[in-house]
Amino acid sequence: VSVTTNASGVYQITGLTGSVTVTITGQNLTCTPITRTVVIVIGSNVAIDFQCDRPVTGFIGGRLTWDGGSFVNQQISVGGQTVRTATDGTFLISGLTPGSYTVTLVGVPSTAVCPTTSVTVTVTIGNTTTVNFSCTTLTFNITFSFKDWIHFNGFSVICFNFATSPVQANTPFTTMATGPSVQSGAQNGMTSATGVGTVRYNIGLFGSYTIIVNILNQTSTTSVNVTSNAGNCPSQ
Repeated sequence: VSVTTNASGVYQITGLTGSVTVTITGQNLTCTPITRTVVIVIGSNVAIDFQCDRPVTGFIGGRLTWDGGSFVNQQISVGGQTVRTATDGTFLISGLTPGSYTVTLVGVPSTAVCPTTSVTVTVTIGNTTTVNFSCTTLTFNITFSFKDWIHFNGFSVICFNFATSPVQANTPFTTMATGPSVQSGAQNGMTSATGVGTVRYNIGLFGSYTIIVNILNQTSTTSVNVTSNAGNCPSQ
């Protein structure tokens, strides 16, 4: 049997005897308890009251994925609140008064490509508005456009340029050179506006040298075989 409360919150069910379980249901209601059981004797009336609260705020929640998997610990900002995604990529922000909100991904890694990082939605009382984001890993090519060497009095220099495609402009990179006699360690730099990096390494012996470039967690490797020939590195 199902009945509806009136404007005063009163309800009545007739024709019941024995053990009766009453459960209250309602949109956006929180009741404690939600179910009560009583024994009704023929000819008697039993009052079963419930104390319920109606919410005045709503929620925004959803999931953030990266290459189809969970995007963990990513900051998401909504209405002055900031939360981080859980291990399964989900997030939930509560206590939002009804209205319009902008949901924004904050500090997305440079290696992620997210078609959308900000969405405006409407929050209603007692409901969860769902906002999902999906990102993929940035992919590009690293190619060595120039590599050579030059000899000076007492030492030599390996020089090389690399290019990125699609262009990764003004992006930090790290390089490493290994071989018979490398005089300097890892080097940090910044690509140009056209996505090109230029690096020089001082060396002390002829031989084969390996060069590794790392940019946005992607790497490319090449080698330079330095001989006694003069080489063609620019003087500066």
